[in-house]
Amino acid sequence: MNQQTSHRGTHLLAADRRFATGGGLIARLTAGGFGKILDRVDAGLVEGSLEMTLPDGAVRALGGRTPGPRGQVRIHSWRALVRFVTSGSVGWYKAFALGEWSSPDPVVLFELFSRNAVSLGNVGRAKGIARAANRIAHAFRSNDRR
Repeated sequence: MNQQTSHRGTHLLAADRRFATGGGLIARLTAGGFGKILDRVDAGLVEGSLEMTLPDGAVRALGGRTPGPRGQVRIHSWRALVRFVTSGSVGWYKAFALGEWSSPDPVVLFELFSRNAVSLGNVGRAKGIARAANRIAHAFRSNDRR
């Protein structure tokens, strides 16, 4: 990995996105509503599968309709899904960096999501009011070479 790539990833994980760093009460109140987003991930996993263990101990099997990479994820905090819903893949990677989810082999997850990028479409992008709020927050951040 070159210096520029490393810096870019660090910048994305360190991004000060108020909605991506939420959790706590919001995460607990919305925990039951994550079924729809997981259903969208399930529908988008055309190749391979993902076994996801949620913070409440429930296990969801996603994808698995055709052969491919078989990933496993353990969600330690509902905040990981709040970050994913509000900031897409950037929030998901930030949640990983903060220890809110783990996997015995994260490389398999990257392969799984890469192979299904087209069928997953915009599942990993912030939407609605969260996207608008992130755009407004971005407009107020310094965005220069420094």
